[in-house]
Amino acid sequence: MASAILDLAARLDYSPPPEDACQALGLHSEDLDLAALAAQRLHPEEVPCSQEAGEEGAFRELLLAAVELAGIPCGSPFPQKLAGLYLSANVQLLKALHRLRFGTAAVAEVGAELPSRKEPTSSNPDAAVKAATACQLVAQLRLCGNVLYESPEAAEFLRLSGGLPILLSHCYADPEMPLLREVGVFAVRNATQHSEQTRAAVKVLLAERRARSASNAQSQGAELPVIDEWPAQIRVEV
Repeated sequence: MASAILDLAARLDYSPPPEDACQALGLHSEDLDLAALAAQRLHPEEVPCSQEAGEEGAFRELLLAAVELAGIPCGSPFPQKLAGLYLSANVQLLKALHRLRFGTAAVAEVGAELPSRKEPTSSNPDAAVKAATACQLVAQLRLCGNVLYESPEAAEFLRLSGGLPILLSHCYADPEMPLLREVGVFAVRNATQHSEQTRAAVKVLLAERRARSASNAQSQGAELPVIDEWPAQIRVEV
């Protein structure tokens, strides 16, 4: 599993975020050069044991430490560069894990076809769930939510960098991963809290998904992951 996780991480899209997204955090694209960090990754043979990349290893400990750090009250401001790195790398990993389980068109992007839940596109659904668990999917989603909390700058970065559809795609109940829906809704709520533009984008994504879900259900008998639509009802505070 450790080798598979490292291979998954190596295949992520490490393209720099758009310049306008970086400017929302007071940064430049080169400040969030994930490719430079990815070049320093461990090779599978360098991982001391399978747990190191899973539920009990250093990856988990570092991730949980980041979750706690990002949850510190506003009196201790979270570094903008670190926020940008998390909202770039973590969102990409969330996207890869979601597609591994539900297919390449599973993310709630406008114009994307939706997969059938009854006919998983993953050749090994059990392995996809294990990968999500080993990669601490729920904790990664919680980290994004904490980074976005009361941070209009981080929320604007997320919207402009294209990360909003990925977070929205995790607002569904999953018996395999308790609290996924709650953590996903919390993340999207924080992203939309102070932004009418972001809330409008959520409504467009949900409307598109509803239409395509109905179309697929009629033509294929498909049953898709039901995304919680509560984020679209959030009242923007100014």
